[in-house]
Amino acid sequence: MKNKKNMIKFVVASVILILICATSMGTATLTKISNEKTSRDRYTHTVLIEVGTAQWCPPCHYWNNNIYNAYNSGLYDFEYVEMIVRDHSDGILNMDAYKRMINNYGIAAYPTSVFDGDYLRLEGNYPTQLPGLLNICGNRAVADLEADMIVYWFGNATINVNINIQNNEATQYNGHIRAYIVEITSRYDTVYGADYHNGFLAYAFDKDISINSGEIYTDATTWNGNDHADNHGDDFGDIALDNVKVILAVFDDVNSYVDETVAALVNTPPEIPELLSGPTQGITGKSYAYNTSTTDPDDDQIFYKWDWGDGNFSDWLGPYDSGETAEANHTWSERGIYNIAVKAKDEYNAESGWSDPLQVKVVILGDMNDDGLINGFDIDPFVLALADPDEYEAQYGIDPDVVGDINQDGVLNGFDIDPFVDLISGG
Repeated sequence: MKNKKNMIKFVVASVILILICATSMGTATLTKISNEKTSRDRYTHTVLIEVGTAQWCPPCHYWNNNIYNAYNSGLYDFEYVEMIVRDHSDGILNMDAYKRMINNYGIAAYPTSVFDGDYLRLEGNYPTQLPGLLNICGNRAVADLEADMIVYWFGNATINVNINIQNNEATQYNGHIRAYIVEITSRYDTVYGADYHNGFLAYAFDKDISINSGEIYTDATTWNGNDHADNHGDDFGDIALDNVKVILAVFDDVNSYVDETVAALVNTPPEIPELLSGPTQGITGKSYAYNTSTTDPDDDQIFYKWDWGDGNFSDWLGPYDSGETAEANHTWSERGIYNIAVKAKDEYNAESGWSDPLQVKVVILGDMNDDGLINGFDIDPFVLALADPDEYEAQYGIDPDVVGDINQDGVLNGFDIDPFVDLISGG
């Protein structure tokens, strides 16, 4: 009996121990994940890593994969650029990358990862050291700057880069900016044939800046890949809009450490909108509604501008969600034939082209023969419209319910006779 009780105690104790261990393990796992995620949130800035690398280098292949996985994990707030200095034959592949990593930083091995303008650096492929180095850099004190950037695609391998940097410090900020144009999936491969990621092509900006306290530095540049080439003489005229990213870093002028980093993909404009519905005939002085819709490849919000064909344009109307139907109204004051069209822009001001035009014929109410006057010559056409609407429309090209609906009840019928008589008699 005593042995049975001891056995029960042992089983119960074991169960309790298992539950305690399971609970502890669960708590530890959750805490670890939580700490990694909050480390990103508490960074003072987005860390920049410039990786000096070479196509012939085996460790570079593995580091390319490891830093890419760390970046895609979303656990750490950093941007990185693969500065591919040398090709498979150990020749210089990119002169700008060579000048930056060899002349400026004096790296002596591949791969060498330079953190925040050489605040820290790491030689070799050591992925376990990456989180700690990122956390050290991400938690250091930096100048209070806020930067944003928009990149537009102009076609033919041409991008337009627009930047704003606000100085929130109490004193003037002096520094240097570099905007690295990278291919998300690089045209260059590693020693084992894998694609590099964030492979450097050229700079959009590489210049000194000064920003007064409380002011915003604004700049823009247009970069054409056809005008830039690697050290082999191969230009970048084949870049694709969905494979380009620009990384902007602001370096201080004291020790050249990074104070701010932002990245932007190419912002593509909305598709050309389609005119969905709206009348093709109307009368002067009456408001008509027209509907349109389009989509934005980046799912940005959309604004619409209308050309009413009479010299009048709407303001930018919106915002609307991508794919949402938008409505606008217009009143024409004079008879005529008008070609209306609409175009769209996204919230970053990237504009589409104009839609195909919709022709709208505008007439004067009661001007049954469409000569621009209301008089006795409109009587016979009015009678024809009442008696044979199809024949009337065939002769005059006007919907009788539009021009002959004098009492504006939506249809031409006998109830329009008295209002018509009053109209032509000036009553």
